[in-house]
Amino acid sequence: MNRVLFLGQKVIAERCLALLARPEYAETMRVGAVVSAPDFYEAAAAGRSFDPAPRFIPNAERNEAEILGAVESLGLNLLLSVQHPWVLSEQVLRAVGGRAFNLHNAKLPEYKGHNSISHAILNGDSSYTTTIHWMSPRVDMGDIAYEETFPIRGDDTAWSLYGRSVGAAAKNFQKLLDALAARSDVPRRGITSEGRFYRRAEIQALKEIGSPGDAAEVDRKARAFYFPPFEPAYFVLGGKKFYVSTQSY
Repeated sequence: MNRVLFLGQKVIAERCLALLARPEYAETMRVGAVVSAPDFYEAAAAGRSFDPAPRFIPNAERNEAEILGAVESLGLNLLLSVQHPWVLSEQVLRAVGGRAFNLHNAKLPEYKGHNSISHAILNGDSSYTTTIHWMSPRVDMGDIAYEETFPIRGDDTAWSLYGRSVGAAAKNFQKLLDALAARSDVPRRGITSEGRFYRRAEIQALKEIGSPGDAAEVDRKARAFYFPPFEPAYFVLGGKKFYVSTQSY
């Protein structure tokens, strides 16, 4: 039996937790604890058909001692992380015998860090990849287990690309669950380069359109930063910001 410690929140994590609750995994997967925000737990975990209901561990502050206690007392032997905000210590990874996997909604190692969807559009990529990797003490550098890749359309915005990535990420997560349920070996492909780490803070400076007369730049940035309710792309004229969007009103 895979006794699961699940860490995550937001839309993709909700989809993945719903997969774990499916009847076909009832004999092979048991979610013992969920590390998340209270509203996520109530909406995505408490209402699912888990029996017994998984233990809730809040993630507002780092509480690895409580996580380690749950691993020991509940006999948890599998850690599944879906876009969880913390970097976990090596001690936690060891506690589950190294059976720890993270869903990173981007290609690794090319898109480590944050805001990968916007950066992929800015970089003119023709496809987008969501990744499941073995967790390691080095952030986003664990061996690749599964990838799911789909095209980036010429009119994609960050919003539309993210919407499609949710389904791709869930499909990728199901590959992992199916392998674990069947007791099959999960692939391990080592990462051979450092790639690129995108910091959360660097995205804001990229939103300004330096050349409003450059149609290609305007289109690219308008699409890359259309993600309501966040601030879109803009240009500055006469000391004022003018926002740009590809959407019709």
